[in-house]
Amino acid sequence: MKAKMSLVAIFMCAVTCFTYAQGGGGQMPSAEERTKTTMEKLADLKLDKDQTSQTDTIFATFYRAQTKRYEEMRAGGGE
Repeated sequence: MKAKMSLVAIFMCAVTCFTYAQGGGGQMPSAEERTKTTMEKLADLKLDKDQTSQTDTIFATFYRAQTKRYEEMRAGGGE
């Protein structure tokens, strides 16, 4: 009986671990949120206003294109 209970406990722990490993299915942040986060991380570079503007535009364009590709793949057209 103890062996069965131990196996059940181990199985329950394993199922719990696998469930947490899946990541919870959270939503990906929007392109604007991702750009903002990236720009906050780049603040240590002390870019001037022109460089900041250009960098922001580049990342925003990249993240919008990436979001579009993800949506196409989810729709089955990721060829």
